[in-house]
Amino acid sequence: MSLLSFLRHADFVTTILVDTMVLVFSFSAYRLTKMRAFGFLILGSAIGIISEAALQFYRARSYTSPDDALAFYQIYRAGYVVASISWGVGIYQLIQFVVSRFQTNDKMMLEPTAAVPSVLDEPGNPKAGDKSTSASGGGGSSLDR
Repeated sequence: MSLLSFLRHADFVTTILVDTMVLVFSFSAYRLTKMRAFGFLILGSAIGIISEAALQFYRARSYTSPDDALAFYQIYRAGYVVASISWGVGIYQLIQFVVSRFQTNDKMMLEPTAAVPSVLDEPGNPKAGDKSTSASGGGGSSLDR
């Protein structure tokens, strides 16, 4: 098996696996959320699987006329363009959704450390360095003793 033949097979397997994985998870996510972004990912993945299978079938054929080859590659490239646009729109919409979830009322992004309050900031919890909760002092929890 030549290197080119190996790379063609690796390309086929990788494309089919990735498109199938995205198709399955996007379909599940679409059923749960009804977000159009997942619909675009489903469309792009389905076209990708069909295009890759058609390309593999076309390569397995023996001789084809130049007119057949031209027609096939025109259809293949048109499908590739539609799949790429679908993927791009789906990913763009998902990014916009995620970004909108992290924006506050004043349109500022939350810092990752500010998203989760510290345990010490809660009322009733002792402040760091408070001697009354140490093991030698009074009032700590039973874990401190």
